[in-house]
Amino acid sequence: MEQLNMFLKDFLFKMEEQFEGFWGRIVRGDGVECVVENPKDVLRIAAILKSWLRFYSLYSYKVPVPAFGVRISIGIGDMRIVDRKNGILDGEAIYLSGRN
Repeated sequence: MEQLNMFLKDFLFKMEEQFEGFWGRIVRGDGVECVVENPKDVLRIAAILKSWLRFYSLYSYKVPVPAFGVRISIGIGDMRIVDRKNGILDGEAIYLSGRN
């Protein structure tokens, strides 16, 4: 799983370079939380993440595609706190996505 963790960190770094106002982090070992300033970018980033994980499962582990699943929940709303330094995300958008 360490290899998957590094793969996800690389994904997050590339998204920060590609999308202005993007910030993402790995939580609870295998969860990914992201914040995006522009709501128009959300579905594109979600599709890219799913594609990256399918690529990872096929070419890194040589396992069938269904071996890795992706459950995506999107919450659109205000964020009260986005503190990258301390790794804190809090706001309506996080609560909405978490409820799904």
